[in-house]
Order: sequence, then structure tokens, then C-alpha cells
Amino acid sequence: MEREKHELVDAVIEQLKKDFEQDDYTVLEELLYHLPNERLIFGLPEEDWVKFK
Repeated sequence: MEREKHELVDAVIEQLKKDFEQDDYTVLEELLYHLPNERLIFGLPEEDWVKFK
């Protein structure tokens, strides 16, 4: 199961790279909207965390 998840994540990353080359961020946006703010905030530099807490 863990191996399958890793393969799926890798496949999505590869697709995102292709999408980004075409300036298409739709899938990334959809994925990020499903993350709780508490997790999403860690994608920012630490000094920006306070702006969103």
C-alpha cells in the first residue's frame, strides 16, 4: 500500500510538472484547497506563518 501511494504521488508530481510548463496550476490549486490551513501554512516561510494563524 505504501509503495502504491509513493508511485501515485510521483505520478501526480510528474503531471504537475507538465501542467506548470503550460502555466496550468488548476490541479495544484484543487489539491491545496483540500488541505487544512494548519498544514498548508507550513509551505510558507516561518516568518509568514503569523499572518495566517
